[in-house]
Amino acid sequence: MPKLTNLISVPTMLALLIIPISSTSARGLRESPKRDRVSTTCQGITFPCDVNLSITDVKYLGKVFDRDEVEVSGNFSSASPCFQSQFVGGLQQQQSFQGDFSITVTLTRRLGHVDKGFGNVSVRVGSFSTTVKIPRGTLETNPVTIVARVDMTATLKSSAGARVLGTGTPSLVSGPQTSPTASGNTAQCNPSVTITGLSYAQGSGTQNDTVTVNWTVAPPQSLCFKLTNVTATVKLTRANGSTGTGTSGGNGTATVLVSGSPGNVVSFEVTVFAQAGSSPSITATAQKSITP
Repeated sequence: MPKLTNLISVPTMLALLIIPISSTSARGLRESPKRDRVSTTCQGITFPCDVNLSITDVKYLGKVFDRDEVEVSGNFSSASPCFQSQFVGGLQQQQSFQGDFSITVTLTRRLGHVDKGFGNVSVRVGSFSTTVKIPRGTLETNPVTIVARVDMTATLKSSAGARVLGTGTPSLVSGPQTSPTASGNTAQCNPSVTITGLSYAQGSGTQNDTVTVNWTVAPPQSLCFKLTNVTATVKLTRANGSTGTGTSGGNGTATVLVSGSPGNVVSFEVTVFAQAGSSPSITATAQKSITP
């Protein structure tokens, strides 16, 4: 559910009103209280995915040829470890946080004219800064109010898998099962997969070999995520050196048709791969203004 977050206390807002800006290009400007709105569309009780987006500074850099330039600095963070890039061994893929940070700067000039400039930044977790260029007419006046706004739309994605390799026809007793290994608790952000059953049925003539795969998937513990897709992939190697493959999705089970001439299987590889992601997207907005 949407969540309103006031990131600045009253004493801090009063301090911002009396502390002068150190930048010489912005001398004479004072800051108005900033307004940050953080909306997290998914939240868990134990492992929340709340995010904090703030604009830490807005500086007017002055007129440059036919434009005004404004530097916008900010910070993005989250208490959840799922926003941090991570990599674990085995079949685990890198945790992916993808965010689009759009910046809008609005100038209100002395004669009441309003001009806007736009920018984008690529942010993981941490601080960011960018210069936004705002068009300025030949006889246009200087700004009396500058409002900077950052809108973020982000998604989280994670994945994990389990694999069984063995000789002969597919079965759990024919080969060991491998799965991700890592230090620490990755269960908050990543699904886990266990293959619970394999059975092989040999085809004949134009009928394909089939492998039935059964599995269990535990979703990430953080409610930032929902399971989005689970697929089973089978690879069979036959006595003549040829290989057959097949892939199928399912909900705990799938019967996979394997390509190539049926029979004569000497080894196999079966993988179940699960993907999870934030749904819907996580959004946040921060706004800050400076005035003369």
